[in-house]
Amino acid sequence: MPDDPSGHPIHLLRRRMGNRRETDALLRPAISPDAFDSLRCTLTDRISKLGIIHQENEELHMGRYQELLLTNRQYAFARHGEHSLIITALNNDDNEAVLNIPVPMAASQAVNLLEDGEILPIRDGKLQITLKGCDGA
Repeated sequence: MPDDPSGHPIHLLRRRMGNRRETDALLRPAISPDAFDSLRCTLTDRISKLGIIHQENEELHMGRYQELLLTNRQYAFARHGEHSLIITALNNDDNEAVLNIPVPMAASQAVNLLEDGEILPIRDGKLQITLKGCDGA
């Protein structure tokens, strides 16, 4: 998503603090590498997976942004590469949602990068995915 630095949590915190340049160390506590294994959980695994996907896919660094779907609770966008694109979909609702996302290029299938290469069909130019509440793909 396009980044608006004024909406970043640290900027918001600084605004609430009267824009004082105090430390934000409490937002980013130091963690010893010795503690990594004991702090591992589904959230840290997901963050790690997202980092790997970002590192391996140029579309996410330099790709052209395109909004594909927007409702009051779901959102999907694409980042375009030269001959490919990556679609990101988010469900901000507590309930499961089925999204029919238009795919802005000719394709018959998509690969779910979060689910180790699961193949998803594209039918009539749309990718249908089901997202759990407060989840993304």
